[in-house]
Amino acid sequence: METLTSAPIDNYELIISLIKDDLVNSRLIHNLNSIGIDANNYNLNLRMAILKLMGFQSVSDSIHDQYYEFTLRSKDIDFVADPQLLNPLVQEIYRFLNGLDRKTMQTRMPLVINKTIITDLIRQDLINYSMIHSLGNIQINAEDYLLDIGRIVFEIMDIESREDVETIFEQYSKMSEQVLSMQVSQSSADIKRLAGEIYGYLEGK
Repeated sequence: METLTSAPIDNYELIISLIKDDLVNSRLIHNLNSIGIDANNYNLNLRMAILKLMGFQSVSDSIHDQYYEFTLRSKDIDFVADPQLLNPLVQEIYRFLNGLDRKTMQTRMPLVINKTIITDLIRQDLINYSMIHSLGNIQINAEDYLLDIGRIVFEIMDIESREDVETIFEQYSKMSEQVLSMQVSQSSADIKRLAGEIYGYLEGK
């Protein structure tokens, strides 16, 4: 499965889910840094995947800056008490990104979901899993910051609706545990390798 030109998950819902996950991750990183815990290695930077999935191969620094300003607003939203409170900001970001081609003449290509994009999402899921586990080890409950990246991967690869999805997810989770013994960073070759192995397993299913 080198290229998925028509993924089973609706593109709009995919983008919305990833924007929400990015805001949740950004809020957690901000909170941890504010109490003296250096969490920058756990910043998933999902906006890169979001932009690619929306057809933008590259955007200007000013667009990245504007997106970052959006994410800063999440720290003032108590979405732990009510996750729905994030929805207006998520929709505002989506409208902003969806209008970039008209407002800034950015080149926008048709959606093509390929191995590289899916493997990168798996890699970010691994990093998030490692972070949640590490926080638990220092008595910080971060369950409210669990993300939906794994579910998104399963839906993109048309696994979510299969009868044996629970068995596949168990193996996905078991393979993911290997990240707990790895040094976490966005450039980690070991995590990239593990993400590729997990993709290979899912592709073979």
